[in-house]
Amino acid sequence: MKIIIEKDQCFYIQFDFNKRINSAVTKLPNVQYVSKYKRWECPIGNREQVFNFAHKFGFDLPDEVSRRRIFDKPVKTMPKLNVELDLLMKPYEHQKEGVAYFLENGSSIDGDAPGAGKTLTAIATICHLDLFPCLVVSPCGLKYNWEQEWLMATDKHKPLILTDSVKHTWS
Repeated sequence: MKIIIEKDQCFYIQFDFNKRINSAVTKLPNVQYVSKYKRWECPIGNREQVFNFAHKFGFDLPDEVSRRRIFDKPVKTMPKLNVELDLLMKPYEHQKEGVAYFLENGSSIDGDAPGAGKTLTAIATICHLDLFPCLVVSPCGLKYNWEQEWLMATDKHKPLILTDSVKHTWS
């Protein structure tokens, strides 16, 4: 058993005795052992050290503690796009912010939800930066969707779907 519980402005740390873990827990700031409950207690202000400890030794963290760790961090605001995109369709504001993010940060992963318009965001970024030739790798079932989206978004640089019928053009 390895568990960390957050309660009463404190982390309660419990585990079956293990010399290595026991040695590491004693190094957490302001930690103390409470023999009555057979647990270690560490003030909430040492959140980062407790999480690093938990990760290193494979402790289970309750969802609320994990969520709190995520939401305690400040949320970065998305950059505003201050260039014109040469597209046939007008992207939504969140898609423009995605393009601006790619322009500012370079290589990135767009983790928007399904249906949010990641394809148009990618096409707009590729076209704006003139990243041609460009290879888009997608699941087989989406390659024609990409082609269709590309043709709706821009009339520049026609897409070529790699299939056996065009394999002579692959070089």
